[in-house]
Amino acid sequence: MSEHDDDMDPDRPVTDEEARAAASLLRAFERGTVDAMHADGALDDELRFAALLQHASDESALAPDRLEAILGEVLEGAKSPVAPVRVPWWKKILAPTTGFALAATCAAILFSGPPDALPLPRPGQELLDAQLSAAAGGDVDALEDQMAGYRSGLLSAMEDRYR
Repeated sequence: MSEHDDDMDPDRPVTDEEARAAASLLRAFERGTVDAMHADGALDDELRFAALLQHASDESALAPDRLEAILGEVLEGAKSPVAPVRVPWWKKILAPTTGFALAATCAAILFSGPPDALPLPRPGQELLDAQLSAAAGGDVDALEDQMAGYRSGLLSAMEDRYR
């Protein structure tokens, strides 16, 4: 007699694994959900076949009282106590402090007013004449010479103001 023949012996005692699989299969049939199988998946093929047979007939619908009993069982099993989340002390202090600091910074920026205007150097008459001449199609080199002096004064004023 081979090892396979021993597995098929109807008189041999049931193993724990077989008992768990049978209980799971029975539970799935009672609920009417064959896909509600245990985690190890030992009887997947058998359950698929059972589901096919079960849903092939019109009598696969559950009675309303049985449906309520299953729903109550599932909801009771799904309830788990929610543990309170402990927030570290530094987070309790950091969040409000950061919010107040941000609000104070925004208020300081908004209520301080605009910065003082930078007094720009006035262009001289020579620069204005050179611009007018260049716009009329005249000498552009004279404009560049006049602009160099004006740019120097403008950049010096900006440097003094923003330093």
